[in-house]
Amino acid sequence: MFFRLLVSLLSFESIVLTPVWSLAQSANIPQSGTTPLIGPIITSILASITTFGVAVYVYRRNKPKLDLEVEKLTEEIKKLKQHSETNTSDILNIKDELGISPNENIIYQSDSEGIGHDFKGYGDKIYINDKPTGEKADGELNFLEGCVLDIDRRNTAGKYAIYLKRYNFGSNSRDYIEKDLVSDNPRKFRVICHARVFNGKHVLRVVLFGKETWKFLDEKSHHLDNPHWKKLISHLTLPPGIDAEIRIDDIDVSFAPSPLQIKDIIVTQIKN
Repeated sequence: MFFRLLVSLLSFESIVLTPVWSLAQSANIPQSGTTPLIGPIITSILASITTFGVAVYVYRRNKPKLDLEVEKLTEEIKKLKQHSETNTSDILNIKDELGISPNENIIYQSDSEGIGHDFKGYGDKIYINDKPTGEKADGELNFLEGCVLDIDRRNTAGKYAIYLKRYNFGSNSRDYIEKDLVSDNPRKFRVICHARVFNGKHVLRVVLFGKETWKFLDEKSHHLDNPHWKKLISHLTLPPGIDAEIRIDDIDVSFAPSPLQIKDIIVTQIKN
């Protein structure tokens, strides 16, 4: 096709440019030496036409490839859009199954085998008016298959405290709930889990406390006396301007040894 284009251009020169040349001579167009001034003009026109012809040839030759690339790109955009819509739908379905409203953001969920890094457990005394009383709780925190936390209590005294050390806010992960420096409104949280006990009675207490002061900011207690899983929901309110943490206490144990098990832990922040 390229050679055909050159032949056409040569024909154009013989059919069109030669008469133009003759007309220029008969019209006494000024000359420079033995070369008419129109010569460079004709040469420039011929070069422009040749360049245009080559561009048209390259475009027509590559057009099928360009069309194919555009078609592929369009399909990829459609797929990405469908994938995004599917992910959004999946997230909404998961929240619905967990009993979480669209007005809540999940900041922690115990769905990873790395749960052992998310919680720290310690035996401690009971504090009354900021003073320790009685003996420490004796026990051990174990992590069982299926992301189950198992508190193996060996005595009935004191409290065994489990501290949550991972909170996810967007792409940021911290080991505490950082205070909001923008809003002066209290922040509302929900802690959802399933728990059960074997042998005796326990009280599972969910506590929101100040990171620096260790003072209770809010708490919710649940009484357990059954080996069947029981769903527990705790509503907690965090005053503005305070860094805080969440912990789960095992207290008021009636019999030992007696394990307390917890699973499906979810912490959400309710949007204001």
